[in-house]
Amino acid sequence: MEKEKTVSSDTADGKHHEIKLKKTGAATATVELTTWQPGQNPEKDKGSKQTFNVRDIKAADDGSSLVCKGPLRVTVTVTIQQPEQDQMPVVKVKHPLGTNEYPVTETDETELKAFIKSCGFPKA
Repeated sequence: MEKEKTVSSDTADGKHHEIKLKKTGAATATVELTTWQPGQNPEKDKGSKQTFNVRDIKAADDGSSLVCKGPLRVTVTVTIQQPEQDQMPVVKVKHPLGTNEYPVTETDETELKAFIKSCGFPKA
């Protein structure tokens, strides 16, 4: 059974991002990070996509994080952080190429946490 959730983010450098989490098995998923450069249109332009097939997923009880193994047994961590003061919530993705932070709406934060909880991944 596949389930998926996509959230969008606009970062201070003018780029638009989409983060898609797709559950593909009991403890497996695909994480897709797609980036459009300033001036590109996500509805018309392809964007630059990075895809990580992950396994051995462990999720926080509240849906705020996933820790999993990616290609070559590297660790991929997805953390959903609550907003601080006047800031937006942030989805932080730590992967083999570095760490990226994506501001999201509070609605996306809530829905992404609920999605992770509903996936029934093994507990961290």
